[in-house]
Amino acid sequence: MFPHPFFAVLVALALLLVSSQATPATTDGAKVYLFEHNFVRREKGISEHLEWSDKLAKDASLYARFRRDKYLCTPGIFDKKRYGVGCNQWLEDSVKIMDPREVMRQWVKDRFYYNEGNNSCVPANYPCGDYTQIVWRKTKYLGCAQAECGPDYGGVRLNVCFYYPPGNVPGERPY
Repeated sequence: MFPHPFFAVLVALALLLVSSQATPATTDGAKVYLFEHNFVRREKGISEHLEWSDKLAKDASLYARFRRDKYLCTPGIFDKKRYGVGCNQWLEDSVKIMDPREVMRQWVKDRFYYNEGNNSCVPANYPCGDYTQIVWRKTKYLGCAQAECGPDYGGVRLNVCFYYPPGNVPGERPY
C-alpha cells in the first residue's frame, strides 16, 4: 500500500495504457529479464511468451525508487488488487551486486516449494509466489527496473518486475 496518493494515481493512469504499449526490450537488462522469464516459461511448457512493456518498466522504476527513498531501500508488500499489476521484488545481498540473470535465479528457486498437485506452497507459510508469477500463463506483459541503493546500503540494488495482468489469483493454477 502506498502512503502517497500521487503514486497511486500515476500507476492507475499508466495501467490504462499498458496493453497498447508493448515494445521490444532495448536495454541489456531488459533483454535479460525478458529472455530469462520466457526461458522459465518454456521449461514449463508455457507457449505464451511475455512481451516487454516500457510502461510497466517505468512504473517498476517509480516503485523501486519510491521504496529506496521512503523505506530505506526495502521491498514492500505490494497490493496487486489496488494497482492492477503483479510484482516481484528482490533486494540484493550487500556482499554481491547481482545482474538480472542472478535475480531471476533467486525468484525461480521458489519452484522447489511449489506443489503442483495441490496448487500451494510447501511448507504452507513459504512464499513461492515469485515463481508462480513468472510462470502465470495469463500474464502477457513484463517491465522491470532496478534502483541503486547507494553506499549507505552497501551499494546494492532493489530489483522490481511488474506483470500485467497480475498472477497469483487465489483458486487459480499458474499454468
